[in-house]
Amino acid sequence: MAQPGDYIQVEIRCQCGAELLFHCQARTGFIAGLHFGVCPDCGAKHDMPDNVLRVIRKTGGEGV
Repeated sequence: MAQPGDYIQVEIRCQCGAELLFHCQARTGFIAGLHFGVCPDCGAKHDMPDNVLRVIRKTGGEGV
């Protein structure tokens, strides 16, 4: 379990084939609302545990 302030990394293969790494930061307290990350290639939304700080394509390593 992540502690408040920890960075969380979520690896996802999008339906378009892109391999993505989402960086989120854990927060304290009750977190309401939906959180998602967006694939920079096709725009698909992926559920995330918290707000996304950065998205990186694993192939090529460019940050989005």
